[in-house]
Amino acid sequence: MDKKLQTIFCNVMYAKSPTLRDHSIQTAEISKLLVRRLRDNGVDAGCSPKEAYSAGLVHDIGKLYVPESVLNKPGDLTEREMETMRLHTSWGRGFVENTGLKRYAEVVAHHHENAGGTGYPQGLRAGVLEPLTRVVRVADTLSALLEDRPYRRGIVDDDFILARMEEDLEGLFNGSSGVIRRAVLDYLTAFRKQKSIKEDTRA
Repeated sequence: MDKKLQTIFCNVMYAKSPTLRDHSIQTAEISKLLVRRLRDNGVDAGCSPKEAYSAGLVHDIGKLYVPESVLNKPGDLTEREMETMRLHTSWGRGFVENTGLKRYAEVVAHHHENAGGTGYPQGLRAGVLEPLTRVVRVADTLSALLEDRPYRRGIVDDDFILARMEEDLEGLFNGSSGVIRRAVLDYLTAFRKQKSIKEDTRA
């Protein structure tokens, strides 16, 4: 995906929800970092850092079809609202399959599957997911835990974040989970430092 198309996607997502745009960019940045670390450690990531960035950027594109009342709801979703939210993976897949972004169809459709096979939409186990989907799955989770959402503030306890992600890290990457874990730790350190600088600047 070229820079011009990335900019268009970011603008469209921002028009829907600034939170959606920011989450997509952060997921893209983390995805690129993870792939670089895998390759630096001699692990076949199954994609390039550029592809990982693009995949992270479009992974939630199906949320453009989710009503704002659901997407930006400040409280817990009802069961029906949750069902609507979960449809974003199917809606997103339909969108990218009809564009030049078909390469990312599996990522868009399956980035909420998890290592234990209890995710959605199909409850697939890690072994059947392509490497790029596994990368974006971890990046999406990390971004979601860090960022402010309409219904909660971002989590500030990094030990909690790592514990929350541990099962998926091991299940999705097996022998390479240590590489991913170190990359996540490095990202957390850089994220906290940058956030502290921003807060000091505002003060």
